[in-house]
Amino acid sequence: MVVVIAVVSVVVAVVVVVVVVVVVAVVVVVAIVVVVAVVVVVAVVVVVAVVVVVVVVVVIVVIVVVVRQRDESGHGKNPSERGLGLESTDGWTSQDMERI
Repeated sequence: MVVVIAVVSVVVAVVVVVVVVVVVAVVVVVAIVVVVAVVVVVAVVVVVAVVVVVVVVVVIVVIVVVVRQRDESGHGKNPSERGLGLESTDGWTSQDMERI
């Protein structure tokens, strides 16, 4: 009878140790998965932020270039001002100077 109790005690101890090892392994795997998920989310956020900044900068540069080209070619001015030499080399017209 004592031998049976000893064997059962050893079997129970082994089962408890195996269960604890499995639980610890599962917790470690879950922790690793969570850390990897957080790193991936942060990386995606950084990439999206960089893309948004690049797009905004490109749009601003395109707008500035288009506006300057339109100003230099006379678009958007009064028809009486187009091509009549009213604009000086610094971009100011004689009417601008009169307003100042």
